[in-house]
Amino acid sequence: MRLVVPSAAASCRPTEATRARRLALFGLIALLSLAACTSHPRSASTVAGTPRTPAAAGRLSWVRRTYYGAGLAVTLTQPAGWTPRLAPQGFHYGATLAYLANFALRPYCRSTRETMTCDPRWAGAYPAGGVVVTVSVGGFGPGPIPRSHLFAGGSPVVVGGRRAVSRPFDVAGCLGRGADHAVDYEIDDGQAAGAIGLVICWRGRSPVLAQEVKDTVQNLRIAADPKHRGPHPD
Repeated sequence: MRLVVPSAAASCRPTEATRARRLALFGLIALLSLAACTSHPRSASTVAGTPRTPAAAGRLSWVRRTYYGAGLAVTLTQPAGWTPRLAPQGFHYGATLAYLANFALRPYCRSTRETMTCDPRWAGAYPAGGVVVTVSVGGFGPGPIPRSHLFAGGSPVVVGGRRAVSRPFDVAGCLGRGADHAVDYEIDDGQAAGAIGLVICWRGRSPVLAQEVKDTVQNLRIAADPKHRGPHPD
C-alpha cells in the first residue's frame, strides 16, 4: 500500500471517514504514521534494558526493555535481537514509541517540496524468521472519541493485566514486505484518552517464533512516565 499526501498542513484535516478508519485499523495507522501529517522526526526516546533469562531452555536470550512516549512507559520482555531500527515519531492524534525488528529496516517515506510518499514495503524484505514490532499510542482524535469506541469489535483479551482487544491484521499492512503472519492488539493504557497499539508481523511457521510472539504480548506492562520522555501526539 502506497500513500501520497500533500505536505501542506491544511491537507491533513481528517474527515469522518478518516475517523472511522482510525478506529477500525489502529495498527495500520500506526505503521503509516509518518504519512499521516507527521511532525519532523524527534530524537529517539530513551530505551531502558535489562538482561532476562527465559524460563524455557534452548531459546535465545531475552531482555526487558522500556519504550517511552505520550506520558507512558511500555515495557516488553522480548528476544534480545528485537531491537529499535527506526526513530520514534510523533504525529497527529498519536505517536509510535518503537519500531523493533531482528533485521535492518529502511525509512519508508520520501519527501519532495510538495508531497510526502510513504510505502511500508520500502522498509525492506523479511528474511525467514524475520519479525517487526511497532508500539504506538493512538485514538486521540479527531474530536473526543469515547473509550468504548476504541475497544469496539475484535476479540476481548487481557494483556498485561489490562483490558484489550485483538483484531485481524492484514499482512499487506505490515512494515516491510514478505510477512505471512500478523497480530494486532489495542490495549487500555489507563489514561483518559487514547490507547496502546501493538502490531507484530513475522515470516515463518516456526512454533518457537510463534511462542516468542505470544510470550512478548503476555508480558507487556504499561506504566505512567512522569518525565514525559519520547514522542507525543501533535
